[in-house]
Amino acid sequence: MKRYRRELGLAFAALLMTALLYAPALELPLFSDDLLQVPWAKQGTPALFWQSLGPYGDYRPLHFSLWHLVPGEGAALAFRLHLLNLCWHGLALFLVGLLLLDEEGDGPDALTAMLLAAAFPFAFDGVLWASALAYPMSVALVTMALLLHLRARRAGRRLSIAAALLVFLAAFSYEGAVVGGVVLLLAEVVLVRERPFAPQVLGYPALSALAALVIARQAVGEGFRPLWEYLPGNLAAWWEALCFPVAPAARWFGGEGGLLPMVALGVAAMAVLGYAARRSGTGRWLLFGAGWAVLWGAVPVVTQPFEWTRDPLRVFYPLAVGAAFLWWAGWRALRRRRMAALLALVVGLLPAVLFVRREVAAYRRVGRLIGEVVSATRDPACEGGLLLLNLPGRITLEPARYPLGHEGVIPLPPPTDVEALVRLNGGAAIPIRARAAGWILPPLPYRIEPVGALLGPDDFRAVRCVRRTDFAQDGTMHVAVVGEMGGVAPPRDAAARFDVGVSLLNWRCRREADGRVLLELLWQRAGVLTAQPTVFAHLLGADRAAILAQADGDPLDGLYPFALWREGEIVREVRSFPPSAEGAWVRFGVWEPASGRRAEVTAGGRRQADGFLWCEVGAAGP
Repeated sequence: MKRYRRELGLAFAALLMTALLYAPALELPLFSDDLLQVPWAKQGTPALFWQSLGPYGDYRPLHFSLWHLVPGEGAALAFRLHLLNLCWHGLALFLVGLLLLDEEGDGPDALTAMLLAAAFPFAFDGVLWASALAYPMSVALVTMALLLHLRARRAGRRLSIAAALLVFLAAFSYEGAVVGGVVLLLAEVVLVRERPFAPQVLGYPALSALAALVIARQAVGEGFRPLWEYLPGNLAAWWEALCFPVAPAARWFGGEGGLLPMVALGVAAMAVLGYAARRSGTGRWLLFGAGWAVLWGAVPVVTQPFEWTRDPLRVFYPLAVGAAFLWWAGWRALRRRRMAALLALVVGLLPAVLFVRREVAAYRRVGRLIGEVVSATRDPACEGGLLLLNLPGRITLEPARYPLGHEGVIPLPPPTDVEALVRLNGGAAIPIRARAAGWILPPLPYRIEPVGALLGPDDFRAVRCVRRTDFAQDGTMHVAVVGEMGGVAPPRDAAARFDVGVSLLNWRCRREADGRVLLELLWQRAGVLTAQPTVFAHLLGADRAAILAQADGDPLDGLYPFALWREGEIVREVRSFPPSAEGAWVRFGVWEPASGRRAEVTAGGRRQADGFLWCEVGAAGP
């Protein structure tokens, strides 16, 4: 009964660790590789999955078949797919703890190994991308097979049929899991205390080899780069993942590069771990953890030419288990010195935990931004088409915490597009254009790579409404209203006319809940422009004396000057002032930068002597 309570405690701990680090994943929409893989899996059939490759050339029929069974669409489907990832991740953590509990009989040891696996920093993409289900799923299947095999050996059996089946199936959730059979063979050699060696265990790698043959018949190579071009970088990234508790310290010695210090620190750490494991009698676990990491890392390291500063590290998700056993084996030597053991655990894991929390927070902010994009497509004002400016295809967080590996979010990598993003997350089916206008981005503590080609005048004329991604210093992102396009129409009765060939049909000022003041202007180009006019707008206090803020520039965030407008074209634009409690009035008008002259303006049949109009915050024009 006591053992069952401990196992239940481990299950609760795995659930708690998963929730504390990754619960915000349940709020995320579908993005990135999901945009191609999810529709393909939902529209296909299990028979198709076993006979063909996925959209990215992956042969993962078990993964895709499981997805096919998940019901729902839009936000409901996203929630369920992310929940599926979290469940498999939690199961993998639980099995790591249960394995050590079985073999060592010590609850704190099991919890420590689970903590090491949970905080593994290069696992975050494997949990947060719904399309990365293959990684936690395959790791859980192989770890479960290992657990069943070791239990079978203690019970006097030399082979577990259930373990053999799991090893075979794991390869069909993720191709790299073809090493599963060799992992069990390694465990037989290194971990099993019951002797003699059981030759029947060779059946496990034989099943993995059979699975590899099936996969090889389906997978078709599209050309290969020479191994020496990418192998050194891959090995460095693999080493960094294995040495994750000490890798952040490389920044102290190597600045932004930190590669050589990271390698040197890793070598020193491994030497210390080996000495400590030998003294504590856990050398077999250190060997097994290292062997696990070598086997699981071999497939991506040898076969996949990554650009580690741009590609996500999710392929190293399986290394979490090997790294957990390896680092636990060394940490075990400190168990008698409880304070030293606790301090070592905190120092080793705190940077990784903070890193994961930073990544999860970034994903959460991007998820909310995607939600606002989806909501924008449902805005009746956008039914004629939506232009999105500076929607992020890639966000790189800075400063980097590790020498290698992309840190940040990749919501829309090629060949995905914003139409698929909106469609899969339940947005309205309207024409959408995503365009880059990076020159209007403010200075930020992170790097943005906008989606789409560079913005041009024709992009405005092809849509009904224009929205922009606003990026803040604290990392938050929001969809801001830039304006709406009204097309070309005969001259209308204007509320105000400027003597440079433009008219104002209406205007109003309002204050948002966050304190920002918005000036909405409905323009029409009324004739031939007599100069190169632009707009000025000033926020003032109740006394109309001091200028509190300005929002000057060409219409639509400076992106669509009057000179590009067609005669008769109508445009509604929104100018935003920073939050200000004192702001009570806005004065605005048109001026010519070349001469410095304010355009003469007539409103209500009267010429405005100062060349500007007034708008009280909370009021509208005539």
